[in-house]
Amino acid sequence: MDSHVTLDFISTSCDALCGLLLLYF
Repeated sequence: MDSHVTLDFISTSCDALCGLLLLYF
C-alpha cells in the first residue's frame, strides 16, 4: 500500500476539479 501515491493522485484530481470549477464559476 503506497499511500503517498494515492494522496498525490487525489491531490491532482482535486486540482483538476478545482480548475474546472474556476472555469465554470
